[in-house]
Amino acid sequence: MPTDGKDGQLTIGFVQINYEFSGQHYLPLSVGMLKAYLRKNADRPARYRFLPVLFRREKIEEAARLLAGADIAAFSVYSWNINLSLAIARRLRELNPSVLTVFGGPQVPSRAGDFLRDNPFIDIVCHGEGEEVFKAVADRAASRDWSGVPSVSYLRPDGSCVSAARACRVADLDSLPSPFLDGTFDELAAENPGVKWLGLLETNRGCPFACAFCEWGDKGMNRVYAFGLERVRAEIDWLARHAVEFVFCCDANFGLLPRDVEIAGFVADARKRTGYPHTFSLQASKNAPERVYRIQKLLADSGLNKGALFALQSVHPETLELIHRRNISLNSFDELQRLFKRDGIPTFTDVIVGLPGETYDSFADGVDGIISKGQHNRVQFNILSILQNSAMGDPAYRARHGLVTVRSELANRYGRHSRDAEEVLEYQDLVVATAAMPAEDWVRAMTFAWLASFLHFDKLLQLPSVLLNAEAGVRYRAIFEAFAACPAGEFPVTAGVRSFFEEKARAIRRGEPEYCHAPDWLDIWWMTDEHAYIGLCRGGKLDDFYAEAGRLLRGLAAERGAGVPWLDDALRLNRELIKLPFLYGKKEVALGFNVRESHAAALAGARLPLRGAAGSCAVDRSSPRWDNWEDWMKEVVWFGNKTRNYLYACGDR
Repeated sequence: MPTDGKDGQLTIGFVQINYEFSGQHYLPLSVGMLKAYLRKNADRPARYRFLPVLFRREKIEEAARLLAGADIAAFSVYSWNINLSLAIARRLRELNPSVLTVFGGPQVPSRAGDFLRDNPFIDIVCHGEGEEVFKAVADRAASRDWSGVPSVSYLRPDGSCVSAARACRVADLDSLPSPFLDGTFDELAAENPGVKWLGLLETNRGCPFACAFCEWGDKGMNRVYAFGLERVRAEIDWLARHAVEFVFCCDANFGLLPRDVEIAGFVADARKRTGYPHTFSLQASKNAPERVYRIQKLLADSGLNKGALFALQSVHPETLELIHRRNISLNSFDELQRLFKRDGIPTFTDVIVGLPGETYDSFADGVDGIISKGQHNRVQFNILSILQNSAMGDPAYRARHGLVTVRSELANRYGRHSRDAEEVLEYQDLVVATAAMPAEDWVRAMTFAWLASFLHFDKLLQLPSVLLNAEAGVRYRAIFEAFAACPAGEFPVTAGVRSFFEEKARAIRRGEPEYCHAPDWLDIWWMTDEHAYIGLCRGGKLDDFYAEAGRLLRGLAAERGAGVPWLDDALRLNRELIKLPFLYGKKEVALGFNVRESHAAALAGARLPLRGAAGSCAVDRSSPRWDNWEDWMKEVVWFGNKTRNYLYACGDR
């Protein structure tokens, strides 16, 4: 049991572990807030001293020994660090039996009894906002008398669980000291001089919505409280002064509040004055489209974002009702797409596969509708993952909607695949079937999603597909399903891609990771469509693929009695536009139809009829250039992930 040492002090070790991204690490904001609050508000602040914060994935033994001198070890746990945190805490208890081990964060279950019994080395867990609760725990560490401490759970000696009533949320957020402004993060930076930081910025807390898949949906979090504008501005300035290139805004709905336009202006001003940050990433509010447009336009004009995200998740009315979600209307979505295209700002859309009530047909029709409304840049398809304290985390909810889950290794997209035998794996619970989407329909839906990405958003066939839709009325769903159904005998390359997608979906159902590891392709985890894209390009199969695609698309047009004399031009131009290594200079592409202009008009939401017009297009391959496959994979496929900038520029001869 921790007791005050000879000098009356207690030593605290904070742990908030995250993955490394290209040699960069996130600032540990959660434990930074705890440390700052304790320093200012503890009953006797001077009694506490602090070990260096553990923020990166260390070997269990090394991490436990770094914490071995702690009287209190406080862990902030998430889906990406829970197993490693538990392993460190378990070993720490062996090294220091008297340490008080405290867990908090989203991965601590709301009903914590079984969690505590399964992990007896954890003494107490904190629920919800942690600043005031952890301060109360730390101040009582010597006595371990938790009576009257709110928002905690712990076990009695007989193994029964005590769960205290939840504290009221902090309404005056400026009463919480800032680790950016009180020196906490200055100390962290000084202790780790070689670390390049990624920023986390919190301008408000809470969410007025109640999406069943999200932990923000807790009814206790439905009121939004805001940090003061001057504090937010000062924290942005701190990040800029410390040359933090990437800042992620933690707000659940940035743009919900009118003042968010002003905050975006703070970031833009910091970028103009200092050159930092380079990117400001946010989760945009889905119900304030005009304000979100102004924010995204401001950030784009300042070079701070790669595009605007629309998190639709589904457009199926029954599904939206079952998950308690209200989207912007498709008409508003259409108008925003038009505005962003006019201003040259790329957009991308999030869609979740496997939501309650979503059938294969409603899913495929929904994707078709999103593309038809103008989303030609990218749809990010995410497999539904069950979060610990979301409404979907309730077994009764899952049973009601027939959600079938599988435990899958949590792979870090574009992260390196660890071969270290001591590496602790993290896991997630993926939904791989529902009452509305049985197992084989889920496999079909995933195959459809990856084909949509591969053919349309990876730009392999976007040009002819858009024109076939505009000129012959062929639905995008019909195009993707034609590629999903092609016989292997006639279309071996295309069928090989389709089979790869089907087998990957079945592998995920067996519990394999959702991404594809490629030891010879940068040794990282790729998204499934990207893996197939690299294989097609590097395997020298592009010409065969385009020959097969031409036959498939002609067949679709013939079924509708449509003539497509322009199709060869569209296929040839699309093929020549694909960015590849070892290509230099300019390439003249002879054309008999105005396919380039008609395609550009369709992407802009207009219509320019196809007509015979002999001419040529100059494909500019002069810059950038790649002299090896590795640089091409990194700079085009990986770094181009959001923008899907896979095509060369082309213009008139």
